[in-house]
Amino acid sequence: MDGDGASALGTIDEKAWHPSSGLDGSPGKPGQGGGGGAGGSKDGGGSGGCGGCGGAAGPAGRGGGASAPLLSIDSNVELHHVDLNASQGGRGGAGGSGQTGQQLSGVYGTNSDGCSRGGTGGLGGNGGAGGGGAGGVSAGIIYIGTQPAMDHVAIKLGTAGAGGKGGVSGSNDGIPGTAVDLLHAS
Repeated sequence: MDGDGASALGTIDEKAWHPSSGLDGSPGKPGQGGGGGAGGSKDGGGSGGCGGCGGAAGPAGRGGGASAPLLSIDSNVELHHVDLNASQGGRGGAGGSGQTGQQLSGVYGTNSDGCSRGGTGGLGGNGGAGGGGAGGVSAGIIYIGTQPAMDHVAIKLGTAGAGGKGGVSGSNDGIPGTAVDLLHAS
């Protein structure tokens, strides 16, 4: 199963802004083992072959970095006659494609004296693709809690970062970043 692309820009804690990553894909399932062969009057039937191994999961893309000159965390901030200059947000990381499952399966047991041979094992399933990371934010202020009070504040923004491509581009891409004066984080 493919991992989802990032669907939120990020989160904030008491120390920093954390851009959202996509989710890893799921590992592929092993192939089904082959069935055993029918026995005869003298001997048992051949054993079934082993199923192939499943492919490894594709890793998730990481979120793009933010550019924000002020990060306010549960604080009362007043800004007077200030210029805030943000740069460009970083591009979200691309999710990896899943590994192809093992395309060889176990050999079946042979038949003898009227017995049936065993069945061939199934091929391994493909690993799921990783989701793309969220694009980076360009914001004058990222805050949680009380919105900063502003008097004669000029904010210059850069461009938002593009969302990361998922391992299945167009299907599990990360969301693009945003460019805003104030970003209220949760």
